[in-house]
Parts: sequence; structure tokens; C-alpha cells
Amino acid sequence: MKKKLNLLLLACCCSVAANAQTDNFKKLDSFFDALAANNKAMGSIVIRQNGQTVYSKATGFRGYKAGEKIPSTPATIYRLGSISKVYTAAIIFQLIQQGRLTMETALSKYYPAIPNAADIKIKHLLNHSSGIFNITTDSTYTNWYKTGLSKNEMLKKMAGHPAVFNPGTSTRYSNSNFILLGYIIEDISKKTYQQNLDELINKKTGASHTYYFSKTDAAKNEAYSYAYENNQWEEQPETHQSIPHGAGAIAATAEETALFMEQYISGNILSRQWTDTVITGVKQLGYGIMKFTFDTLTGYGHNGAIDEFRSTAFYLPGQKIAMAFLSNGINYQLNDIMNAATKIYLQQPFTIPTFATIELKDADLAKFNGVYSTDKFPLKITIDHKEGKLLAQATGQMQFSLDAQSPTIFANEQFGVVLEFVLTNGDTVKEMILKQGGAAVSFTK
Repeated sequence: MKKKLNLLLLACCCSVAANAQTDNFKKLDSFFDALAANNKAMGSIVIRQNGQTVYSKATGFRGYKAGEKIPSTPATIYRLGSISKVYTAAIIFQLIQQGRLTMETALSKYYPAIPNAADIKIKHLLNHSSGIFNITTDSTYTNWYKTGLSKNEMLKKMAGHPAVFNPGTSTRYSNSNFILLGYIIEDISKKTYQQNLDELINKKTGASHTYYFSKTDAAKNEAYSYAYENNQWEEQPETHQSIPHGAGAIAATAEETALFMEQYISGNILSRQWTDTVITGVKQLGYGIMKFTFDTLTGYGHNGAIDEFRSTAFYLPGQKIAMAFLSNGINYQLNDIMNAATKIYLQQPFTIPTFATIELKDADLAKFNGVYSTDKFPLKITIDHKEGKLLAQATGQMQFSLDAQSPTIFANEQFGVVLEFVLTNGDTVKEMILKQGGAAVSFTK
């Protein structure tokens, strides 16, 4: 009788757990549906745990056909942006395992024209401590990012900029580091980046839809990227694959991205020794990966951005959870989306936002117009309005719009910015409070 009772209790517990998980999946559906319905984000998310995919969802559209939107699916392929750096690092570490180079190999062995090449080591490229100028911030970048450049042209541009600092003395994120690592992979192997990706990554993970991208092809289920402008999603120009190379030229599905991150961080691509080196190397900017924290949980992965694609993928070793979210249009904070998804999946309290805004007339907004400053830093913010929208522009930056959450509180959720105006005597602005990233700074008009 006792054995039957224990079996009955076990069955009840399993049923409760299954129902709780089902409720969380429904809540995840509701959250991502709300993002899509309010034009906050579209894309594909995958959650894996204990080596199995437990949740997968796609929202929004990947393009148009005959004027009609083509819905995205879990099989839709997105450009990964800087998540590609993790793949490049994984290939480099395998070449090191094979004895074909070392962490101390000098860049001058391959590209001596780069400033400080003799003192820049492979490890400096991997953790962004090389001091090499970030070529994607070149003042002429917008003239050639869509048409592309040859390898020699890219190298000439990199060599034409002085070093930002001496190798190993500081850290600063630079796409140039991983573009060069991608070139070195091809130089050592005498194979293309794609061939290395297939042989050293895809063959191990079983991926068949992870590749070095070219011009977007809708027939291959590839997504175009969109920016939310003028109250609609507008297609954006494409970066030519020759520009990001090993720093950002991979496209994949969310499923295969999550699988790769899981396999890489859990030690199924590199030897245990080198996997440990990758993880322990995460200080400020690690060897191709970064540390992610969710309350008390720690994970490893990377974010990505190219054109209007935004992506994130990470693995939580303690929970054996891998998550990837690939978006081809986002009007919200990426970190807020993944924090929410993580909380919902782990059954932690989370309230789905209503995304409620109110409409104000130009006459209601005119009182906020002006230039605001603070003694905290030299940056000034110019406030204006147009067609019922409040507009803000910080010194040297682009202008952006904010939605009215109340008559005196405005937010741009894509940038995580909230402006709160404190009024006196009805319509006179006493101060403007800028809230971003947990900080609040008072500005005067």
C-alpha cells in the first residue's frame, strides 16, 4: 500500500510540475506576442535545457512577397552580428589545440603593417586589448559598408589608423580584432572561413543552417532587417559580408545558435583545458565571450548587432540552460527582453508590460522645448516636438522620439531612456530628470 501511495504522490508532483511549465510557456507566448503586437520586437527565441529544446517561438515577419508580409518561423535565418566572434574564437582555439599557433603568436607574423603588430599577440586580439583602431568607426564607413572592400583594402584602412593604446595596457571593443582573426584562420588553414566553420563547428554541432552570409535571399528563409520609423517597420540597407568577416558575418537560426553556445561553453567543442581557459578569461572583455548575470545566475555568451538585426545567445552552466533570441526588428531594450524571458522560464515573478502610451497635442509639448544641461557632465540635451511626438537630441548624437507615458513622463524603450519633467506653476519646467540604466540625472533648462 505504501509503494502505491508513493507512486501516486510522484505522479501528482510530476503533473503539477508539468502544468507549471506549461503555464510558463503560455506566459512566454503572451510576452512575445505583446512585443510583436506593440511593434516592440520581432524575431525568434529558443530555450534549451539539459540538451533538449524546450521552447521555440517566432513572431513578426522576415520580408515581403507581392506586398504581403512573410511570417517568420523558428526556421528563419538571421544575421548574428557580433555573436559571430564566439564562432571565430572557437575556431582559433581549435587551431591552437592543433599546435598551428599559440596565444603568444605575434600579429606581425601575418600582418606586419598593422601598428604595433610585433607587440600584438593572438590573446590581445581575442580579448580586445590590442589597441587596434575599430575599423567600423572609420569616418568614411558609410561610403563602403554596403558595397564591400577587398581584404587588401580592409587591411590598408586598418593600417592607416594609429594605435588607440599600447597592447595589453587597456581594453576597448574593436571589430578589427576579429576581422584579423578571421583572416588568420584562412591564412593558416588555406581554406575559406566557411570551410573552417563547417569543419570545426557545424560538423561537431550538427548545424546545417549556420553559414557566412551573402546578399539576403528570401528563398532561403533569410530575414531582412527593419527599423521602426514613421509608425511602421521600414527595411534597412545591408552590410556587405566582406566588412564584418570574422567579427560578424555569420547567419543562423535561433535553434542552431542556442545549440552552438550550449556545446561551446559546456565543453563539447574544445578540450576541457581550453574551455576552462575561455571561461576563466572573462574579465572585462573575455576571449570572444562575455559574462551574463541574471540576479544570482551566471552565464556566458555574446550579443550582436548588424544593420537592424539584434541578437543575444548565452549558456547558464549551473542550470544547463541555453537561450538565443535573434531579431530582425527591435524597438525595445534587448537586455530587458532576455531578462523577462529568463524570469518567466525560471518561474520568477514578472508582469508583462502593457506598453500603454497616451496621445498629446503639440500645444501640450511646446513647454518642454529648449536646451537642457547638467553639472554632472558636459553633454547637453535639446528637446523639441513634432506632430505630437517629443524629440530629444544629445550633443553629437542622433535625434530620437519618445512616447508619452503621462503628461510629463516620456520614454524611448529601444534606448532604455526615460525623461521626466518636473513642473512649477502649471506649465513652467523646473527640471528634467534623465533615467537610464538605473541612474537618474537632473538637468536644468
